[in-house]
Amino acid sequence: PRRPFHWPLEFPDVFHGATPGFDAIVGNPPFLGGQRITGVAGTAYRDWLVAHIAEGRRGSADLVAYFFLRAWRLLSEGGGFGLLAVNTIAEGDTRQVGLEAMTGSGAIIHAAYPNEPWPGKANVVTSCVHVRRGAWQGARTILGRPVVFISAYLADREEWSPKSLKAAESSAFIGSY
Repeated sequence: PRRPFHWPLEFPDVFHGATPGFDAIVGNPPFLGGQRITGVAGTAYRDWLVAHIAEGRRGSADLVAYFFLRAWRLLSEGGGFGLLAVNTIAEGDTRQVGLEAMTGSGAIIHAAYPNEPWPGKANVVTSCVHVRRGAWQGARTILGRPVVFISAYLADREEWSPKSLKAAESSAFIGSY
């Protein structure tokens, strides 16, 4: 009664063709805050995400960052994705582990809809991000407005991540959870 679906058998060209990878991915990855991944899924899962999806990059990144990284790696040259996430995709460790790592390895963010309130009853702020693997000759837009560039902050200007101050290393504390 079951008809199992095996991706490599159904679509061998995606996995072993001349140009492997997906042409397009569309999705809404699940949300789980970075501080909660270990408690919900276990230390082994968190360690696997860091080692195999984030290539050793550590931080308190939300689960969605790992979905973005995986989608990025699954794209063929010239492929793209559109993923809906919460606004933390462009903030803190989640941005550094996810979008910054992707843009650092050649991802082009060509459209973004950052900080949009969810239209339903949930008190959620979303960000929709469109990414391309390879050259992009089309328009780039933020909230439908033309821009020249889109950074990992989902902004139209280059920004840099804050760095820890060695001098303040022993005098600062994040607090308790």
